[in-house]
Amino acid sequence: MEGNYTGQFNNWMADVAPIHNYSDGSGIPIYVVRGNHEDGPNQTVAPLLSAYLATAAAGMPANGPRGEERLTYSFTHKGAKFVANDNYIAHNGLKETVNQSWVVGQLTQDTRPFTFVYGHSPAYAVVNDDEEDNYALDAHPPQRDLFWNSLAENNVSAYFCGHAHLYARGESQGVQQIVSGNAVAHAIAFDPANVDPALVLESPKSAIAKKDQRIGYLVITVHESTGTFDGVEKQLNPVTRAWETGDTFTLTAW
Repeated sequence: MEGNYTGQFNNWMADVAPIHNYSDGSGIPIYVVRGNHEDGPNQTVAPLLSAYLATAAAGMPANGPRGEERLTYSFTHKGAKFVANDNYIAHNGLKETVNQSWVVGQLTQDTRPFTFVYGHSPAYAVVNDDEEDNYALDAHPPQRDLFWNSLAENNVSAYFCGHAHLYARGESQGVQQIVSGNAVAHAIAFDPANVDPALVLESPKSAIAKKDQRIGYLVITVHESTGTFDGVEKQLNPVTRAWETGDTFTLTAW
């Protein structure tokens, strides 16, 4: 029901129970960040945000900057640090940005051999502007560049994001941007010609029509003993309903 945001988030929480049970905290932890649909139309931002914070984001770390608790945050696990950014709190009057001073603080404090940063929006476009609806970090290039430079200068291993409903992986200044947005939402076509030239495209290398896009997910495995991490993308074959391997890669942490 439109407007019943708490009910909608509760439905999602029930659906992911086989992965993480929100009722008793069992299973694999899920760390969420808002997308543009959770930001909502202007007249419903307050109830939508309140519902999100009371449900899906209720258990998120509250160590973010003031006013962004449980929206922007960080956490660690063994030799890895994860920095999550909300892109829809306005910073200096601009949405589709990050809290840059907080990000730098996180990247220079409690450092680990592996640092992964994530948010909803790509930093570098992988589709044309009309398909992204200008909800991505590249809507503000100067702020985006400050953000990306800080990732490169502080040895971040990868930046994960979604928003574009497809899978695309590329590199800029030695940092991977991995768009893993093909988890059921309506597919869009991919054309390498639409990828920002600042990003060195690594996968896929050729165009994919909308009808040929596949639902998928990405699994990252960190190998602390070798200083490397592997990525395996899984794609659902729409005919056989079997999960097949798509992109694979092994990268060295800085």
